[in-house]
Amino acid sequence: MLDFSNTLYALAPLAGFTDLPFRSVVKKFGVDASKVIDVQSLAGDSSDNVPGGPGIGVKTAAELINKYGTLENLLKSAHEIKQNKRR
Repeated sequence: MLDFSNTLYALAPLAGFTDLPFRSVVKKFGVDASKVIDVQSLAGDSSDNVPGGPGIGVKTAAELINKYGTLENLLKSAHEIKQNKRR
C-alpha cells in the first residue's frame, strides 16, 4: 500500500511536478501535508489569485489549523477566537 500522507506533490509552473518531503512541508507550511489545503484556504495564494482571510498569513493560518485540527472545526469554533482580526 502506498502512503502519500507524508509527501506533498505540487505543480511548479516552470519545473513541472515537485515533491516536498514531510519535514519540508512542516517547515514551509507549519502543518503536515494533509492540512496544507486548510492553511492555504485561510492564508490565500497570491500566485494563483486565491484570496485569503484579511490579516491571515501562513503562520497564523497554521497556528489556527494546528489548534482546531481542520478548517471546518475552526469555522465552527470561530466565536471562541479572542482576536477580532482572526475571527
